[in-house]
Amino acid sequence: MILSKGGLECLIRVIENTKNKSVMQQGIWALSNLCRGVPLPQYELIKPAISVLGRGILSGVLEGDGLSDSLWALANHCEGQKSRIQRLV
Repeated sequence: MILSKGGLECLIRVIENTKNKSVMQQGIWALSNLCRGVPLPQYELIKPAISVLGRGILSGVLEGDGLSDSLWALANHCEGQKSRIQRLV
């Protein structure tokens, strides 16, 4: 329901506009939870999160749980879905 109502975009804005590392890491944790589940969320609903998670990983800003949450979110996104792996790559 959060994804279908635009909650992802609001969360992404918070993550991208904060200078507070704790807020960023909590935002990444929330984002990672929105990107998982059974069945997996529709790709189109979580597509904006993929680039945010990737930038967080590559930037070196995230560490510890924030980094782990980002990596798990991407792993969950691809679980058992060859087409999703190709999109991520």
